[in-house]
Amino acid sequence: MIDKEGKPFGLKPWDWQRYAEKVRKERYDLDQDALKTLFELNKVLKDGVFYAATRLYGITFKPRKDIPVYHPPM
Repeated sequence: MIDKEGKPFGLKPWDWQRYAEKVRKERYDLDQDALKTLFELNKVLKDGVFYAATRLYGITFKPRKDIPVYHPPM
C-alpha cells in the first residue's frame, strides 16, 4: 500500500492503523467506521453477551447502584 501511494518510507508503529484500514478497504471493501454503527458497545453487551450468558448458563444481570463507578451511566 505504501509503495502504491508512491511515497515510500519506513512504516512506524503509529502508521499501522492508517495503512491497515486502507488495505482492508481495498481488499475487502470493509470500512471500520461503518461497522462501528452496527456494533455499538452497549447494544453488543446487552443484546449479545448478556443475552448469550442468560440463554447458555441461566445467569441474569441487574444494574447495581450501591457501588462506586468510574463513569456515570450513559
